[in-house]
Amino acid sequence: MTYQFLLAFLPALVFFTRFLMEYTGCDYYHPACRWVTRITDLPLKLVPVKNYPKLNISALIAMLIMAEVFGLAFLFLMMPANAVMNFDTLWRLMLLIPVFLIWAVLQFMLYLMFIGAILSWIPSASVTPWSYLFMKLTSPLTAPFDRFIPPVGFISLSFMAAALLMSFVVFSVMPRVVEFALRLLS
Repeated sequence: MTYQFLLAFLPALVFFTRFLMEYTGCDYYHPACRWVTRITDLPLKLVPVKNYPKLNISALIAMLIMAEVFGLAFLFLMMPANAVMNFDTLWRLMLLIPVFLIWAVLQFMLYLMFIGAILSWIPSASVTPWSYLFMKLTSPLTAPFDRFIPPVGFISLSFMAAALLMSFVVFSVMPRVVEFALRLLS
């Protein structure tokens, strides 16, 4: 996936970050958490959905809406000038956007994991609020590995195992899923 496509999903990824922050219980007083909360508060008030404890359903709905809007806008901009756009093509693209959104979310989580890993390996940076934030945001991915793989010194091998698995999924599995979805919709 190109970085331009990941940037097209940036508004949706902000709402995913809001969902992830509430799910993992991140510190609300962290500057990044307050920034994401300030940006997403008004749109989430417009989505009247009952939220459950630790599950912000309205953030997920807003994420899907933003992905459809900005993903379609990006695809329209990337289409050749002589391409014919009809209703059939439009609904096929709308069905394909959630597949690309899943790919963007997985790639975003992989980037969060790499940043968290780099911060955890620097002893002076491993105790900062930023390091804690990245560890908290990636804890849903690393928690299953923490049960089976103990840390060695201050290096978490479970974090490495989760990052390797995420890399495999993002760079090997998801391109094949997208190719299959493209063939299925064409």
